[in-house]
Amino acid sequence: MLRKGAGSPGVTGVRRRKKDIVTGKQVLLVDADGLPRRALAEQLEGLGYVVVETDSASDSLDRAGDCELMIVCDPGPGTDVRDLCRSWRDRRSAPPLALIDGPDLRADLEADGAVVLVKPVRLAELARKLQEIVPKGAPASIAIGGLWFNPATRELSGATDKSVRLTEREAAILAYLSHNADRSVPRDELLAQVLGYAGETATHTLETHIYRLRRKLAAASALAPRLRSEAKGYRLAEPEPDPALPDPAINER
Repeated sequence: MLRKGAGSPGVTGVRRRKKDIVTGKQVLLVDADGLPRRALAEQLEGLGYVVVETDSASDSLDRAGDCELMIVCDPGPGTDVRDLCRSWRDRRSAPPLALIDGPDLRADLEADGAVVLVKPVRLAELARKLQEIVPKGAPASIAIGGLWFNPATRELSGATDKSVRLTEREAAILAYLSHNADRSVPRDELLAQVLGYAGETATHTLETHIYRLRRKLAAASALAPRLRSEAKGYRLAEPEPDPALPDPAINER
């Protein structure tokens, strides 16, 4: 089955809505396990890629279409990940990217020209590898409130040429909150899903990132969404109007 749109076990990161994607390179994602495949596909979409999912490697290469990249997690029963990577390498210029559970296959796969990451893999690390494989495959900017965010450079920009660069973790937090803009995201969820901490971790790391991200949003543009603290979580909200400025709704009457 192939499905366009939509981490794998051991991949933690962020997600975004399809409607916020301007354009992006197509990625073939091969994983026989449906739930983690869809989760990773959503995270890749959050980076601006267009994902083609398949749960079987038997005919995936013939149906990959315009995909320039391939990520293999689990090719399914009866298929050796090495054979699939060799087949992709024979047909495409960009090497395949294999996410494997242990280092046993690493040497063989890399000898055949594949790029290998051993799980668990952070989404930021996966994004860097994809950029290294096809440098021109950088996804375009995506809209977050009144700003544009470039996942490749981690830069926020407004209507002017001014831009603010985020750290990897700030960028991941921003994208996750933007995807879940309709609710307050609990602190523990951000720690687990974005920063990779397990359980109820006693750390001020998240609060430090939130503080710095809040300042960078404000510095990027007056139209930037506000990062609000709510109960035990955080939420992105529309910017509050400046009382010193005229109401734009009045001018439209």
